[in-house]
Amino acid sequence: MSQQEMASQVDQPVRVNLRHANHFNFFRLCFAILVIVSHSFELVDGNRSRELLTRVFGTLSFGEFAVDGFFLLSGYLIIQSWQMEPRLLPFLWKRFLRIFPAFIVCSIICALLFGPLGVHHRLGYWAAFDIKTFVRTMLTLGSVYVPPVFVGSNYAVMNGAMWTIRYEMLCYLMVAFAGVLSLFGRPVLWLLVTVTLIAGSICFYPIPDRVFFLGWDLYFYADALVRLIMLFVVGGCFYLFRQSVVYRPCYILLALILLIACLCDARWAEPGMAVFGGYLLFYLAYARIPVLDRFQRLPDLSYGIYLYGWPIQKLLIFHIAGISPWLVMILTIVLAGYFAFVSWHVIEKPSLSLKSWSARRPVQRIV
Repeated sequence: MSQQEMASQVDQPVRVNLRHANHFNFFRLCFAILVIVSHSFELVDGNRSRELLTRVFGTLSFGEFAVDGFFLLSGYLIIQSWQMEPRLLPFLWKRFLRIFPAFIVCSIICALLFGPLGVHHRLGYWAAFDIKTFVRTMLTLGSVYVPPVFVGSNYAVMNGAMWTIRYEMLCYLMVAFAGVLSLFGRPVLWLLVTVTLIAGSICFYPIPDRVFFLGWDLYFYADALVRLIMLFVVGGCFYLFRQSVVYRPCYILLALILLIACLCDARWAEPGMAVFGGYLLFYLAYARIPVLDRFQRLPDLSYGIYLYGWPIQKLLIFHIAGISPWLVMILTIVLAGYFAFVSWHVIEKPSLSLKSWSARRPVQRIV
């Protein structure tokens, strides 16, 4: 074989077959575990001094990396869900069933079980419990509102991981709004919004201001709002333009190099993660990796692990003086995995079965 023929074969595009089994379940599980890995160090130390990815690049933590991955996947899959059944009420009903039941049950468990375990005087905890504010916060997808817990420890809040769920739901509503206006029939408009958000996140970095929304305690931080919506819409672009995205070995290598370069600079880290990280993620999600196929047949534990990881970590640190981040990490993955397994079989899967009232169509795995 001549050198020219060999070079031609190396530069052939990698064929991504969107019809064969994907690895979304595997990556969601990995991202949920990475959040626990990241938080184990931050919660013990009170800062990111030993957080693994921060030590390498000095910008994103593994927790931020994982949340970025979640929103990229979500943008892809939620727009796919709308495209497969573009009806407003069924779409909103599905999104409600995926988010609210498990979130509400976790909030109640945090308030009634984990909360009393995170204080020294339980009678004072119950005396200070404000049930109206708790219910209002829960129904607006806020972090669990309880009396002070884990007093004296770092990040003394009941569940500091829940904050992203509100942004996730906002993105769902954004898709519904765009779908009703038939904007997905003109994907160039979605691409224009995406490019604008990426450019804005670079030009106006950092974006620290808080944005109040609908009163109550329902607020969004502008930096998180721009960051997470940017990631979501980029994921949507990878779906809307999936037939045009070419995966060549040289492009994949270039994307990896550019991602590493962007991760070294705080201004470029999130845009780099969105564009180059997204390119690599969706290539791997559909790559033929037989060993990962079995994950698609397993229960989707990622949401439960994400919801229960933080309070379990906090309880371990609160009750076991001097516990190492590594032990916190291992024990939390095991315990959160157990709670997630129960949540999937008792709450999430039965809730998702209620989608059957809408017209059935061939759909991909639960998103």
